[in-house]
Amino acid sequence: LLTTPWATTSHSSTMARARFGLVFLSLFVLTVWRGHASGAFSVADVKPHFQCMSAGFLLTAPWATTFHSSTMARTRFGLVLFSLFVLTVRRGHASGAFSVAEVKPHFQCTSAEGQQRVRDHIGNLTVSGTGLIALIQFEFTLAQPKGYTAFGAACGTRHGDPVVVLVDESQFSIVSGIRETVVGDYASMPFLVTGKGPTCGSMCVADPAVEGERGYAAAVLKHTPSGQDICVIAGTFPHCYGAWLPQFLDDVGPAGCQGLPLLFIVDTNAACEFEGPLASKGISMQDIGKNHSAGWGACSDPAVASPEPTCCHDISKGHPEARYWYDRTALCNSKGLVEQFRVHSDFVCGTDVEHKYTTAVVRLDGGSLDEVPFALYV
Repeated sequence: LLTTPWATTSHSSTMARARFGLVFLSLFVLTVWRGHASGAFSVADVKPHFQCMSAGFLLTAPWATTFHSSTMARTRFGLVLFSLFVLTVRRGHASGAFSVAEVKPHFQCTSAEGQQRVRDHIGNLTVSGTGLIALIQFEFTLAQPKGYTAFGAACGTRHGDPVVVLVDESQFSIVSGIRETVVGDYASMPFLVTGKGPTCGSMCVADPAVEGERGYAAAVLKHTPSGQDICVIAGTFPHCYGAWLPQFLDDVGPAGCQGLPLLFIVDTNAACEFEGPLASKGISMQDIGKNHSAGWGACSDPAVASPEPTCCHDISKGHPEARYWYDRTALCNSKGLVEQFRVHSDFVCGTDVEHKYTTAVVRLDGGSLDEVPFALYV
């Protein structure tokens, strides 16, 4: 915790803030301990008088001139550092910021070794305190991560296309699922417990008979630290501007998401393949919404500025490298923003058509903390 580099993520990760705070806590312990380790000690005569009633004496009284001679000064200095520790960690929970991830191994991820690598990847995400983890076309078992609940759904008439979102209960509570999205009952999530999915499901972005099975799951969540409600939508859009079903538009609109900020963690399949890979980079979530008259307004969609595409591991097509900018974490109908969008360097499962996994930081308040150290925020 103390040796891992944290400078690059000190403004984005609750875990990084905790590490930063632990540095202060260590200094507190070492500062006080130093007074007992040497053969030196100091004495003092303290007569504050009975009228001294200020509880802030330890932290406000001048101590710089006796820094090297007074155990009390060391204690005060340690308390200052400890205060910074508390403020640093508290800031991570008091802001409207959290991290999210997308994991899309594809249904062809069937090898035991590949599946275990994906599980290990998710384990690393949960350990680092990722607030939301979208599992798209994840079709094998996964033990319920400690401290996480879930919501999920599927689309299809013959083979259900599953979508599940893992939700960190220390950061969020699920207010309600939208339409047929199952909330909270982990045993009812597609594939995760039994390894088997539903044979059908009505949570489809587009008509399965026309566009293939493109599932989605949606729920209203309360971000506990900030008290803000958001609507989270995860899933897969159809290729090449395929038409969306009215029910999906209703669900992401006022009828379902109630006019709340919309957080999308999705495979957009933006643009058309015949337009070339770079075409997908030029189509933002805001453009996608306009194309379908979704009415979700401006979007923060940093993936279009990323140098790294996410799709796909097209081994069978002779393209094992990612070429398309399909996978997005975007915040729409909000003054907030998404930043630090990252694409995982490697394909994790290693199967055909797998996507590269992503992470990002969402700020519901839209504020930037780059100008001031975290310890200065309360």
